[in-house]
Amino acid sequence: MSIPSTVPRSRVSVRIALWDICRGGTRKLELLDRLKADVLLLLAVSPTSADRYRLHWADRYDCAAALDLVSSAQSRPFGAMIASRWPMEEAWTIDALPRPERALFATVNVGGNRVTLGAWGTPNAAGEGYPAKMDAYRLMTDYLADREGSTIVGVDTNSRFDPPDPEVDIEHDELRKDEHRFLARDAVHGLADVHRALVDADPDRWRLVRDLRPHGPLATTFVRRPHGRPRGIARGFDSGRHFGLDRMDRIFVSSDIRPLACEHLYHESLDLGGDHAAVIADLAFHGQVRRVSREADRGR
Repeated sequence: MSIPSTVPRSRVSVRIALWDICRGGTRKLELLDRLKADVLLLLAVSPTSADRYRLHWADRYDCAAALDLVSSAQSRPFGAMIASRWPMEEAWTIDALPRPERALFATVNVGGNRVTLGAWGTPNAAGEGYPAKMDAYRLMTDYLADREGSTIVGVDTNSRFDPPDPEVDIEHDELRKDEHRFLARDAVHGLADVHRALVDADPDRWRLVRDLRPHGPLATTFVRRPHGRPRGIARGFDSGRHFGLDRMDRIFVSSDIRPLACEHLYHESLDLGGDHAAVIADLAFHGQVRRVSREADRGR
């Protein structure tokens, strides 16, 4: 989903790219440079790749890597990274997360707007267990709900939960309750899923996706398969929520930011050795709307 070529680029306030680069390396720079993004939210970046990216972008981006900010970095081989064409005022990690190197936040000034940027890769339940994954989701929901002002966060959700229709009958899943709570429309954290907002705003596209895939996904950024098995063709429509396609990678924004367009570059990403699609979105600021903590909504 993209803006027409006739729309002047000057109307777009900011272009954001999210990519779980799957261990990276300089091979990924070909696509990252082509995106011409104002901000790159990167996940699964090794210390070597982070150093090479900094050197390559020395005259274009201000860079921060989570592995530089967490303790015992030598035992944590991959982490989040942010590259911004605006200087970062500060950058930080969240120590309370099960894997703090997987989340990085920073603040930048965009035309007088102080914006919080975030890149977060959730724990993988297969590797770290559901308690760690749900703890991380619960903590991040509360953390984002307490932030004020403009916020843009890119997340590898490690989730297959992506129903097109908010009214569809979703089986109650106590095991993944906090994951679904984070990803739900009107989530407590107050951020909107950019691609979902664009689909919801287009009734014809929404109806088509709903009819074809009532349990989702709304797009594909990852093909799920048994561990160690080669990537194959996903199962058919009748497989429902076990279709084998997932929109794991999503960009979320606060209510003062308007989604303009969003694309998922799955094949381009695989061509360079990735297994997740790069997600790119054009966004516009449309007013200063301050969000406040929603303690009452959390049932506390």
